[in-house]
Amino acid sequence: MKAFNQFPADPGQATATLCARLGTTLSQEEWTRLIPESSYREVCPNATVPGTR
Repeated sequence: MKAFNQFPADPGQATATLCARLGTTLSQEEWTRLIPESSYREVCPNATVPGTR
């Protein structure tokens, strides 16, 4: 497992790296539960949304 400091510091690159590694993104329901203070947005556009396969 990589240490947190081994991820890119650029937010766009960090997002791309995490999306590629995870292969999934948050559904609107998960987003609302985990990040209720922020409106839903698509973070990993090419990733699978859980429960839609």
